[in-house]
Amino acid sequence: MFYDGTDTIIQLYQTENVNNFSLPITKQVGLIQVDPGNWVLNQVGSISVNIDENFVREDFTIIPNPAKSKLNLLFTDNGINSREISILDLSGSKLKSEKTNLLQYSINIADLPSGSYICLVTSGENQYFKKFVKVD
Repeated sequence: MFYDGTDTIIQLYQTENVNNFSLPITKQVGLIQVDPGNWVLNQVGSISVNIDENFVREDFTIIPNPAKSKLNLLFTDNGINSREISILDLSGSKLKSEKTNLLQYSINIADLPSGSYICLVTSGENQYFKKFVKVD
């Protein structure tokens, strides 16, 4: 499912013991379901979602990345009155959400387990995202 509320079904066929698939997606992915009825897959070994950050605009910066306890966001669009910052896991589930109108903002991530996450910033009708890594 995409953040704009639309969705699509993509069928991929396994031809080897391990297959890698790369799909060019032009919309922001909000949720991925893999065979929700368990019709075909007997076991899902590892599915990774990669964000091609070459397509991500530089509307904000995350430092440090990787981060341990705090994620610092630096925004470049100073004309914005309010923005929502959401931390998502790679399946698109929202783990945290905070609002700010500051150009620099810190969000506490100490309670998150180590792993890869997405920082989604919503400002009006615009959404911007970046991937970050949480380490212990």
